[in-house]
Amino acid sequence: MTKVRAKGRAPWLPWPAMRHAAASLRNTARVHQVGSNHTISAALVMTAFSVEAFIQTIGPEVLPTTWITIERKSVLHKLKEIGKATGITVDYGTLPWNLIKELFDARNRLAHAKPADREFEFILEIPDGADEHDVLTAKLEEEFQPLHKLDKLDALAKTIDEALLLIWISAGYEDFSFTSNGMNSWSFTAE
Repeated sequence: MTKVRAKGRAPWLPWPAMRHAAASLRNTARVHQVGSNHTISAALVMTAFSVEAFIQTIGPEVLPTTWITIERKSVLHKLKEIGKATGITVDYGTLPWNLIKELFDARNRLAHAKPADREFEFILEIPDGADEHDVLTAKLEEEFQPLHKLDKLDALAKTIDEALLLIWISAGYEDFSFTSNGMNSWSFTAE
């Protein structure tokens, strides 16, 4: 048996890795639609994680002197500060930034789930030949889990990516590096 000492450097950016993981989970849910609700939940959470990873990737670079003081603040607070530092107005009351708030609200509902009586009342039109239960289930999902529709989650992720790309470029990064996982270099010596 040969022992090998591995030495090198592997720069890793959390943003592209988490973004890729979120997209992979959304694709898995699309391919395996039957029983995909839990995969969509995981994709939703990972999409939120990717936004946080973006903040953790870029924050220390654009806020080198103040990052330590805001690192423990909320994701939304940190992103707003990063926006200020890069000349991008992050207003959670307007598109596309309100989608980040919507994403984190949905993520928080999953992460901090509590028993609750969810009251609802609406009139449903059941198309001819449709199953009432399926129509009601779809309406309740829309009401109580709005981001559990894969098309909506995909559109939200795409719009958020476009907004974060503006910050990325304004921070001085090249647009092509927005989704690059980084380069690894290794040297090996046999012992």
